[in-house]
Amino acid sequence: MIKIARRCIIAALFSAAFLSLTGCAALDASSFYKEGTKYMQGNEPLKAHECFDKAIAANPDRAEYYIDNAFACMALSDYEEAGKNLDKAFSEKNNSIVRENNKKIYRARGIIAYEQGDYDAAFEYFEKALEIEELQDLNSDIRKYLGAVDLRLSKYEEAIEVFNKVLEKKKSDASAYASRAAAYMATGDLTKAAEDYDNAIAFDPGNFSYYIGKYNMYKLTGNEAEAEKVLTATYTLKTKTKEDYYNLAVVHYLCGDLKTAETELIASAGDGFYESYYYLGNICVNRGDYDAAMRYYSLYAENEGEITNVTYFDGMSECAFAGKDYEQTLSLVEKGLALGSAEGYGNLMYKKIASLEKLGRYEEAYKAAKEYNASFPDDKRIKKELTLLTEITEGF
Repeated sequence: MIKIARRCIIAALFSAAFLSLTGCAALDASSFYKEGTKYMQGNEPLKAHECFDKAIAANPDRAEYYIDNAFACMALSDYEEAGKNLDKAFSEKNNSIVRENNKKIYRARGIIAYEQGDYDAAFEYFEKALEIEELQDLNSDIRKYLGAVDLRLSKYEEAIEVFNKVLEKKKSDASAYASRAAAYMATGDLTKAAEDYDNAIAFDPGNFSYYIGKYNMYKLTGNEAEAEKVLTATYTLKTKTKEDYYNLAVVHYLCGDLKTAETELIASAGDGFYESYYYLGNICVNRGDYDAAMRYYSLYAENEGEITNVTYFDGMSECAFAGKDYEQTLSLVEKGLALGSAEGYGNLMYKKIASLEKLGRYEEAYKAAKEYNASFPDDKRIKKELTLLTEITEGF
């Protein structure tokens, strides 16, 4: 569950290919614009946004000013302002320069939709961007986002095809291998998933996220020995960037060093790595601090958009159950179960049964207990509950 901070994504994807500016009337605007690009490349989007605003004020007729200002706004999570800038940059004219700008605009629109969890809209924008022949060098980046959308929409075979195209163009693209590994894992093809993670690590051996992705794959399949080997391999990796420090915090969390992980995750959350809130919520649940856990989970949900993480619903339902809000517990449990993942299934079902009991809905609890027992007959917790519920329901 590794995620690059949103501000880092936008900075990395920021368009550096801007047109040269000439003419005395554009000198001030050009200076502001160039200063803004330097701030974006230095990961200072607020200063970049201020400079781009000044460039636009000095010369409101340059589409690239609005486009790059939109990226600065996106890095600040101000999607409304980003959208306004993109609207001003878009043109219905049909010439090479306009088509180039519109391709960037569709790409930016797609990223905004993706970040906001509107994956259907994101898909359409990325498809429109790919239809434009200009700026072919952007296509691999757009396809990687398109593949990420397919993953979110559970279109795993489509995602594999998209990443295949990316790798046809660049066989050393580590991130494409890692993303395709996630798609293969979702289809149950663990052999190909492991191969892709190995390729990702081979081409980018210092990237924590690829190791953790492979670790999660082995954990989900119950291969504890291989999972431990992968985690151990991260101990020698160097930490250079804020992303590295975030991923190191995740490693500490996975290793059970929760005290160290908590301190590091709080710092990473401040750096824009919002998935830190998910792990912090888990840490708080682990120590029984459910109020703090709810706060962290809420912050995670606020920044995540659509949540497909079963463990989140497991943790949230644990908090709701501890707070004796059994209706809310059931709602969260059902959302978790609807994801159809084996991860956390037992915990969710147990909370469902317990909540139904607390609400006096014994027949529903009995039905749920029978359903769970059929799948996991060796779970002693459910055996005990099933015996109790059988006695209760027979009295009705």
